[in-house]
Amino acid sequence: MEGLEGSWTVNVTDNAGRQTLGRGVVTFTNGKVSGRDDHFMCDGTYHLNGTTLEADLHVKQIAAVGHVPLRIVKGRNEYDAKVRGTLEGNTIRAEGFKKGGLRNERLRATLTKQQDLPTRA
Repeated sequence: MEGLEGSWTVNVTDNAGRQTLGRGVVTFTNGKVSGRDDHFMCDGTYHLNGTTLEADLHVKQIAAVGHVPLRIVKGRNEYDAKVRGTLEGNTIRAEGFKKGGLRNERLRATLTKQQDLPTRA
């Protein structure tokens, strides 16, 4: 099951890696990535160079988080993000940030591959 294309679970934490901020599913296929959790969805493009993953994402909040309204990211419910990570077998350890954001607005994510894409007939 090695390789990037397929379905992955993702666990997003704060910059320190201590607090889980969300869990979801991401699919990589043919240079495109899409995913979601209970509150956010994303889509974009990716490039894998050896074991280094780089992705440009558009993130959109689709549901409020508890009592917090939809505009929780510096007054915005949509933003672009840059993600960079390392593929190690069936795991990706990644770091991302909102484009134009501050360094302390970075997030960390661990992705675990769950399945390959179905083969085409």
